[in-house]
Amino acid sequence: MIKKEYDNLSNGKEVNSKSQIYKVLPYLDDNGVMRSQTRISNTEENREKFGNDRINPSIMHRESHLTTLIIMKEHNLMVHNNEKTVVINLLQRFYINKVRRTVHNAIKNYCLECRIIHANPVAPLMGDIPFTR
Repeated sequence: MIKKEYDNLSNGKEVNSKSQIYKVLPYLDDNGVMRSQTRISNTEENREKFGNDRINPSIMHRESHLTTLIIMKEHNLMVHNNEKTVVINLLQRFYINKVRRTVHNAIKNYCLECRIIHANPVAPLMGDIPFTR
C-alpha cells in the first residue's frame, strides 16, 4: 500500500487523496525516506532544537518487518514496560498507521518474556480417587 505512495512521490506526483497517509502530507527527503510534514517543520530554530526525526517523522508501513524490529527494539529498551510507553516513544520519531494495534500485535507475537509473564496459569488436573473409598 505505501509502495504506491512512494512511487508517486518519487515520480513527482501527488499522493492519492484516498490514501491512508494523505492527511500527514508525505514527502521524500534527500535520502529517499518518506516523511511527514508537520506544523513546526518550517522553522530552523525548532529543527536545531529537536532534530529532523522529531519534526518530520518517518512514515513506516505497519506490516513491514522493519517496523516490527523497531517496535521490539523500543520495547526491549523500555525493559518490557507497557504498550503505551512504547507507542509514545515511537510516535516521537515515526508515523505508523494504527500504531497501537501494531505495537500490541508485535509484543504479543514476538516477545517471549512478556508472553511468559502474562500467561494464564493452567489449572492442575484432579487426581484419581483413592481405592479405599
